[in-house]
Amino acid sequence: MEGWQVWDLALSCAGQLRIAPSGVVHGFDHAAVLEIATALDMPVAAVAILLPAMEAALVDAANAERKQDA
Repeated sequence: MEGWQVWDLALSCAGQLRIAPSGVVHGFDHAAVLEIATALDMPVAAVAILLPAMEAALVDAANAERKQDA
């Protein structure tokens, strides 16, 4: 997979987040992300390997922004 494909997948999955009632982002709904990857004809094994890194970056960025806004 190319970097732009991973970025496109992350953008496509923006609505598939697990968010606590407090607003803290916990990460992606992995099952939903893998289904979207399948629908986009992406290699699911590669997505499964890259998903933890995508998720960590998302969680760090979202929660850092949340702290700045508070």
